[in-house]
This record gives sequence, structure tokens and C-alpha cells, in this order.
Amino acid sequence: MRYGLNFGIGAHEPLSKAVQVAQEAEELGFDCMWLLDSPLVSKDFFVTAALFAAHTSRIKIASGVTQPVTRHVSAVASSFAALKEASHERAIMGIGLGDSTVKAYGRKPASVQQLEEFITRFRGLVRGQRTPVDGREVYMGTHSGDIPIFVTAGGPKVALVGARVADGCLGIVQPQRDAAEGYVARVREALKAAGRPREGFTIDMWVRVAVDEDESKAIGDMRGAVAAGFRRDSQERERYDYAEHLSPRAVHAQAVPDEAVREGAIVGGPDKVVRALRELLSGLDVDRVTLTLPSRSRLERLRLMGREVLPRLGL
Repeated sequence: MRYGLNFGIGAHEPLSKAVQVAQEAEELGFDCMWLLDSPLVSKDFFVTAALFAAHTSRIKIASGVTQPVTRHVSAVASSFAALKEASHERAIMGIGLGDSTVKAYGRKPASVQQLEEFITRFRGLVRGQRTPVDGREVYMGTHSGDIPIFVTAGGPKVALVGARVADGCLGIVQPQRDAAEGYVARVREALKAAGRPREGFTIDMWVRVAVDEDESKAIGDMRGAVAAGFRRDSQERERYDYAEHLSPRAVHAQAVPDEAVREGAIVGGPDKVVRALRELLSGLDVDRVTLTLPSRSRLERLRLMGREVLPRLGL
């Protein structure tokens, strides 16, 4: 089993500290770093990714995730080509329909068709092919060759796009076995529909985890991340402040009850987290598990996960 780490870098976190997190994750054996790409919420993905590339040597560096609504395909392709060179082949593009970025502007997420067209054009540009963009065929002189692409598989239609044109799928799941199995089944069904073998396609599953002997502290710190998936009705969606996306300090996060946090994340001391992850992951057909840790005490919790939790899973 491989492990990844997913996080954003807010206004109050220095980039130098984020680099420390990347270096620590690499030292602990993590396979991939997924960085939030949401300009109004998190510090710039490409600047941060370039810093990580300069200060690490093995860990993969991925967007978690970009989208085709506010990002132009030529700019994304050029930036990823440069990141691929700077990181010595460690760049990955994660992409979805758009959530916090587009909704912060009051815009709608991309359609499934727009997503697939964006990925196809991105592939053509980085491969050095003449590619139709905005009604004209263009050529990107700084092409780099293929870059791995992962698609968020939040539903069957998006999973099918991933199966057709990407190298893997990713998905945030509730930490219950039926939710995890449902996600894997959705990706496997998409692969079957696309006529593509499971072998060579990466299934990455994201799980929210806050390890802390003080469970109430872990719940409080994870409340903002769980709130992002707690927009159940129009009133809650209206109240959600995208400028405070994922923040435990957000006003909208305070409306999330403790029990909902326990349902949306694994919270507690190392022993409890080990048991929960074993139950969730044992025998599950996933290639990598990516951990979403709270922004508070991130470095300390990463060390705790890497030294007292993951080595005990035996997966």
C-alpha cells in the first residue's frame, strides 16, 4: 500500500513551513503530495509545487485538484511541463469539475464533456501535438511529454471520463467500509465500461484523519474539512463561506456536530486510528490511500501518522 498526503496552504501558514511538511512526508516514505489548487483559499499551487520540487527528491507533486473553468488549458499545460522538468518527472495533474474555486466566484462547475475535452487538449499540448484550442490549432513549444492525470471520481460519469482518458482516479470517501467499497466499485465499473484493464490504472482513495490522544481536539480541528462535505441543503450551501473553505475557524464549520465529524473523518489516538484504518482498508482494491490532515498541528500529526500509525497497519 502506498500513502499520499493532501493539504492546502492558507494565509496564516508560511511557505517555509509547508516545505518542512513536504520534506517530512518524503522522509516518512509518503508517495505523493496533493496540493489544493484554489486561488482564493490556498497559496498558489504552482509556486508551492516549484518550492517542493526544489527541496525534495522522491515524492510526487500533484494538484489536488485543478479544474477547467477558471484555468486555461494552455497555461495549465505550460506550467505542468515546467513543473515536470523542475521536479525531475514527479509532476501529476489532478483535475475535477470544480468546487471551491469556481463556486467562490458564483460560477458553475464544468460539465463532464468540458472536463474530458480539457484533458484531451492538455494531453495533446504536453505531447507536442498540434491541438485545437479556442477554435484554432496551436502548438506548445515547451512540451514535455506525457504527464500523469488523475480525475476526481465523485460520480459514475466523471469516473468514466477518468477511465477513458486519465491514468487514475481519486475520491474523498467517508471512512466507512461500504462507502470505500462503493467508490472502488464505481471506478471498476467505469474501467469495464471503457474497455480498459484494471492493471496499470491507479485508484487513489482520500480519507480525512486527525490523530490526537485528545479526541475532542481532533474533532475540533477536523470540523472545517468535514464541513466541506456537509452542504446537504440549499440553506447550508448558501451559508458556506468559500473564502474559509476547509478552515476549522470558519463560522459555517461550527454548525457541524461532533457526530458528523466522526462520520466524515477518523479521529482519535493512534490505537483508534490504526483500528479504523485496518477495518477500512483491509483487502480493499486501492493502490494508494491519501490522508487529509487538519491544518492545525499538521507537521506534528504527520509525524505521528508516519511513525505510530502507518507502520502498524501491515497493509
